[in-house]
This record gives sequence, structure tokens and C-alpha cells, in this order.
Amino acid sequence: MLDIPVPHHEVTEYRTLSLVCQCGKLHESRFPEKVTEHVQYGPNIRAVAVHFTQGQLLPYARASELAADL
Repeated sequence: MLDIPVPHHEVTEYRTLSLVCQCGKLHESRFPEKVTEHVQYGPNIRAVAVHFTQGQLLPYARASELAADL
């Protein structure tokens, strides 16, 4: 019997903190350098998106629907 694996999503959430100490100075934490956008996709989903649009020649809207369904 052949089957496909059950999809597994891994989400990493980053938060920053801003505090004012007693001396009045503002201290702010930073995101890691690799985090540049509000939402980022990993290399696997990006590769699948390229395969849908370039390998299977799906229109962008249909490729987006398929990715969301998967």
C-alpha cells in the first residue's frame, strides 16, 4: 500500500520586549537576523510553490489554493 504522509506544520513565533528602566532608558530586544518579515515561509514550502507554478504550470491563484489545501 502506498500513501502520502500527513502534513505537519511547524510554526516558530518570535516576540520582542520593550522596557523602560528606572533611569528612564528604553531597552528593546531584537528579532533574529533571519527574521525580516511578519510572516515567512520555509525552504520546503517555497520549493513546492516553485514546482506548482514552474513545473506543473499552475496559475498563481490555483497554486495558492492548492498549497492552502495541502
